[in-house]
Amino acid sequence: MKNNELLIILGENLRQLRKNNTNLTMADAAQKLGKSRTWLNDIERGRNNIYFTDLIKLVNLYGGDPNQFIDEMRDILR
Repeated sequence: MKNNELLIILGENLRQLRKNNTNLTMADAAQKLGKSRTWLNDIERGRNNIYFTDLIKLVNLYGGDPNQFIDEMRDILR
């Protein structure tokens, strides 16, 4: 699997987590992390890499369990 495909899958899963678990808009979520809406948009569309620490912060913000999220991503990528 190519890197850009991985980023797209990661972004889609983050978007689903945000939409399913919160009523946060992309702008609200980005602001809570001190990031721009454009940054989060690029992450959710798989256009940018994300630091592991930012990934954990997003999953926590969205009410998810980082360990479970990472395990689910690992299962998808197998």
